[in-house]
Amino acid sequence: GLTEEQVKRLAALQIPTASTAELRWKQRFEELETFLRTHGRRPKQNVGQERNLYLWMNRQQKKIRQMEDTPGLDCSSIGLTEEQVKRLAALQIPTASTAELRWKQRFEELETFLRTHGRRPKQNVGQERNLYLWMNRQQKKIRQMEDTPGLDCSSIGLTEEQV
Repeated sequence: GLTEEQVKRLAALQIPTASTAELRWKQRFEELETFLRTHGRRPKQNVGQERNLYLWMNRQQKKIRQMEDTPGLDCSSIGLTEEQVKRLAALQIPTASTAELRWKQRFEELETFLRTHGRRPKQNVGQERNLYLWMNRQQKKIRQMEDTPGLDCSSIGLTEEQV
C-alpha cells in the first residue's frame, strides 16, 4: 500500500481523474464553444479546418436527438453524461440547416434591396443578377405549388414560413 505521506504527495499533484475519452470530449467541446463565440455560426462541413469540428458537433447533436426521440433512452445509453448533455444544450447551437440559413440570408438581401431601391432586382445588372435569379426561382416554386393540387411547401423545397 501507500504511506500517508505518499497519498498526500500524490493528491498534491492534482492528477486529473477523468478518462481519456472524457478529456478528449471536453477538449472538443471547448473548441466548439470557442468557435461559436468567435465566428457566431456553426462550423462548416466543407471547410477544411472546420470539417472535424463540424463532424464532432453533428455526432453530439445526433446522439441527443436519438435520446429525445426514443422513449427509455437516457444519457448513458447514448454515450454522454448528463453534464455533457447540459453543456451542449447551454451552447444553443443554431439548429437551422445550411440551406435554411442561406435562404434566410438571401431573403434578407432581397428585402433590403426592395426597401433601398424601391424596385425589383434586374436580370441584366451585374450585382443584381444573382438576387434576381434567386427571387425568380422562389416565385416559380410558389406558382408550381399553387398550380399543382396536392403539392405542399416541402415538396417544392420551402417551409411554410418561407412561402
